[in-house]
This record gives sequence, structure tokens and C-alpha cells, in this order.
Amino acid sequence: MPSSRSPRRSGRRHPLMGGLLLVIGLFVTGGAYAAASTGIAHAQDAPVSQEALVEEGEKLFLANCASCHGMNSEGSVAGPSLIGVGALSVDFQVGTGRMPMAASGPQAEVKPVQFTQPQIDAMAAEQRRTEQSSAEHSIALRNIPKRGIAERDRISYDTA
Repeated sequence: MPSSRSPRRSGRRHPLMGGLLLVIGLFVTGGAYAAASTGIAHAQDAPVSQEALVEEGEKLFLANCASCHGMNSEGSVAGPSLIGVGALSVDFQVGTGRMPMAASGPQAEVKPVQFTQPQIDAMAAEQRRTEQSSAEHSIALRNIPKRGIAERDRISYDTA
């Protein structure tokens, strides 16, 4: 007697196969997106020259710091000199939100950081350059023959 059952078709799939294919497709798409976005991020992190970094830092300093610390970081009535404090001090004060200060006081209060890390790095690079040029100027003044205080002061103002 022939069997009343029909043979199983070979093209039939398990009911969960559609969900499995969807999950596999999402993983492949996510992996491709992650690989593409990583490549784009590395392309955007092009190395910045030290000169461009210092220039950016100088612009930021003049716009945000010079009103209190002076045009050449020499200090003023409103803020102390930054000559000799070091680039790490600038990184700390600006990176923690203590600077620029909203109001003058004995201690800078912590507030939200106003600059991005690349901007903070640029200001620190500018501080490094300022300190280096200040040290070179100081060495040049020490090498002036001792002809008297008046002539030494005149020369220091002429070279500034």
C-alpha cells in the first residue's frame, strides 16, 4: 500500500530561520559601519604641526586670557604672571574649568570646562613657547656688558 503522506519538500525552512538571518545581517552591517567610522576617525586625526598648534593657542590666549594675564603672559593688576608656571599648569587650570575665571577671587572655583582637549593642548603649547622665548630674552639680557642700569633697561625695552 502506498503511503498517504507526501514527501517533505527540500525548500522548507525552520520558522526561526528568518529571525536568525536578520540578526546575522545586523551584525554584518554593524561591523561594516564600525570599520568605516574608525577609518574616517583616523583620517580626521591628521597630525597638526607644532607651529599651527602654537598659533591656535595664541589666538585662544588672546581671546580668553590676555585681559587678565597680559598680552605676553606678564601679568597685570587683574591676574598673575604666567611666566614660569609651565604648560602642565595651564593644562590643569583650563582642563579642570578653573580658568578662565568668571570673577576675581583668592581661589578659582571649579566650573564646567569651556574648551576642548585639542584647544587646551594648543594653549599649553603656546605657554611653552612663551616661556621659551622669555628664557631666551632673559639670557640675552644677562649677556649685555654691565654699562649701567639705564642702558641695560633701554636695551631690554628695545628688544621687547
